[in-house]
Amino acid sequence: MRIATLAIMVTLALATAALATLVLSPPVLAATARAQGMTGLSSIYGAGVFRQAVIALAPNALRAAATGRETITTASQAPAPNFAFRRSDRVDAVARQRLLDSLLATTTDPDAQAEIRDSVTSDAIWTKFDSVLSMAGYSASNLADVTAAYYIINWEVVSGGDAILHPAGVRAVRDAVAAALAANPRLAAMTDAEMQETAVIMAYKATVAGSAARRLAKAGDEVGLARLRDAVHRSVLTHGIDLAGLRLTDRGLDPR
Repeated sequence: MRIATLAIMVTLALATAALATLVLSPPVLAATARAQGMTGLSSIYGAGVFRQAVIALAPNALRAAATGRETITTASQAPAPNFAFRRSDRVDAVARQRLLDSLLATTTDPDAQAEIRDSVTSDAIWTKFDSVLSMAGYSASNLADVTAAYYIINWEVVSGGDAILHPAGVRAVRDAVAAALAANPRLAAMTDAEMQETAVIMAYKATVAGSAARRLAKAGDEVGLARLRDAVHRSVLTHGIDLAGLRLTDRGLDPR
């Protein structure tokens, strides 16, 4: 194994292990699982074009329930937009408030609501996500990077797989995401605010799911882990992608 590849794998291992240090209680995890959908939380996602672009990432045979949906051809286009965005405190606040409202609507338990509120108003989850991406050589201020991380982390949750073994595959997924977004003129012209609000939601959901999976696995809670995997699997199925039918290789996410 080349030293450079080994170094990348070690860095990815450190990055993903960092998720396990984030402690989230069952009420927060349950609320996030019930509120996994992103429609209504992000203007771009709610408009449908973002979902359509993501559907195009999966091989035809793995597009779950995608019959009759508009899909996008992901032919290579050069140069592709970078999808880096400038952050705004105002956009961050609006996106977090939408997320908070969505999560609070899933429970009437005052204690659970208080903890959910703390998880969203605190910077801990987003700081952890930023750190994970930065250590792996990606940016939480780039929508293509964030979207790729969202699907890879959720793939790890659903499959029990380890993205650390395929750093080239992680890059391939990121490049496929960028190509899929660039192939749609509406997405290629997204504003900084539109990209940021989508990234804020994806970062929270991916971090909570990844942290929960690692904590449940470490505790040997097979029942809780199975429930989490099912919730995440069903959530991503709404995007038209069956993560259970995919494996990560050096080429990216391929059919099993």
